[in-house]
Amino acid sequence: MQFTASAKDADSPDLTYSWDFGDGTEGEGLNPTHKYKKVGTYTATFTAKDPEGNTGNASVRIVVGNTEPKVRIEVPGNGTLLPMGEPVPFKVKVTDPEETIDCSKVKVAYSLGHDSHAHELTSEMGCEGTLNPPPGDGGHDPNANIYGVVGASYTDGGANGQEALTGTARTVIQPPHRQAEHFGTQQGVSVIDKTGANGGKTVGDIHDGDWISFSPYKFDGQKKLTVRASSGGSRRLRRAAHRLAHRPAARFGVHPADRRLGDVPERRRAAALPAEAHHGDLPGLPGRRRRAVRRGRLRVLQGAVHEGQEGPGLLQDG
Repeated sequence: MQFTASAKDADSPDLTYSWDFGDGTEGEGLNPTHKYKKVGTYTATFTAKDPEGNTGNASVRIVVGNTEPKVRIEVPGNGTLLPMGEPVPFKVKVTDPEETIDCSKVKVAYSLGHDSHAHELTSEMGCEGTLNPPPGDGGHDPNANIYGVVGASYTDGGANGQEALTGTARTVIQPPHRQAEHFGTQQGVSVIDKTGANGGKTVGDIHDGDWISFSPYKFDGQKKLTVRASSGGSRRLRRAAHRLAHRPAARFGVHPADRRLGDVPERRRAAALPAEAHHGDLPGLPGRRRRAVRRGRLRVLQGAVHEGQEGPGLLQDG
């Protein structure tokens, strides 16, 4: 089997690496391979040592003779869009080379996620069914960073005299409305306090090439994407161009014409984008202002060409 480890030392990059595989044999390096010859449970220990002899280590338990079940959530797909509190149909597939799967032992749970944690609200047993979470968003503020989590688990009966093992899987359900400041990753932008914006914040200080992204997202069956944006001052938002592509059948874009804000109060307008708007390049728009979303990652670019002065734009909450 393949082992992989990593180690860092703030004082020295010159580290040496060793392994104790727990069966009387040892190894070296960060990525050794090892074959256990007997059924049993072993503890493999990785050790990193600096030039002064200081060490750090980490261990992992290895069960030889029983294979952990593989659990896969087929429905809902990871990143599916669904309002909080609505019923969630599910379908789970479990495989284990040592036994026939008993679907009555498959647990599927729905949890409400908030920022970086989640708490379970309801669960069902079986490979197929429907989860029925409580209506609403669990009492959270409407501008909170919330999402749904579907988790599935299956514990086998053990094999070859070895202990039982549990396999797990999880998918994320995204709310249809997402605040811009709840991005997962970004380049070049800042989160700015702004009176009047949903949640009191907006994503701003945006220049050409800056972006924010949200992941995971699954856009199957979606027909439009609405983005709310505004200029950073008296300039008019002249052009916006966003193309969304999870699959060839689910693409979104903005016509470069007729997207002027003019004298709209607060200089903001939401644009509902038909799926058939653009399936290719955006005419008249420089390539550096085109970005696509692939493999379920939503990347929102500046999407604005300002008249007059140069300066940052703002990407508003919706």
